[in-house]
Amino acid sequence: MKRRVRIAGVLAAVVCLTACARAADKIAVVDLGKVMDAYGEARTAEDLLEKLNEEYEKEKAELVEQLKTMEAEYKALRQEATAPMLSDGAKEKKKELLRDKEEELLRSQQEIGIKLRDRKRELSERRVDMTRRLVKQLVEKIRAYAEDKGFTLVLDSTTSVIYAADTLDITDQIVEVIAGEEKK
Repeated sequence: MKRRVRIAGVLAAVVCLTACARAADKIAVVDLGKVMDAYGEARTAEDLLEKLNEEYEKEKAELVEQLKTMEAEYKALRQEATAPMLSDGAKEKKKELLRDKEEELLRSQQEIGIKLRDRKRELSERRVDMTRRLVKQLVEKIRAYAEDKGFTLVLDSTTSVIYAADTLDITDQIVEVIAGEEKK
C-alpha cells in the first residue's frame, strides 16, 4: 500500500512539474494575413503582379481582336466563294483560298489559346513564387521577434488556431517591427 502511495505521489509530482513547465512557456498567435497586408514588399509585389495582369489582359484583348478580324475575313471569303456570278474556275480558286483561310484560322485559334494559357500559368506561378518568398521573409521576421521576446511557440491564427485570447495576439507588435524596419 505504501508503495502505491509513493508511486501516486511521484506521478502527481511529475504531472505538477510538467504543468508548471508548460505554464512557463510563452505562446503567441499572429495573423499572417494582416502582417502581409502591412508589409511594404508585399504591396510592391502586388502592384507588380497587377501590372503584369493588366499587360496580360491587354495582350489577350489584342489577340481576341486579331481572331475576330480573321473570322470576319473568313466569312467574307466564304460569301465570295459562293457568289453565283463566279465562273467554276474562280469558284474553285476561292474555295481553295477558303480552305487555306480556315486552316490558318484554326491554327491561329490554337496558338492563341496556348499562348494565353501559358501566360496565365506564368502569372499564377509568379504569384505563388512571390507569395512564398514574402511568407518566408515574414516568418523569419516573426521568428526573430519571437526569439528576442522569449516566445516558445508562435502560431498563425488564420490557419491553425480555433481560439486564442487577445492577450496572445502579437500581430500589432509584428506590424510595428516591420514598419520600423521599412522606415530605416
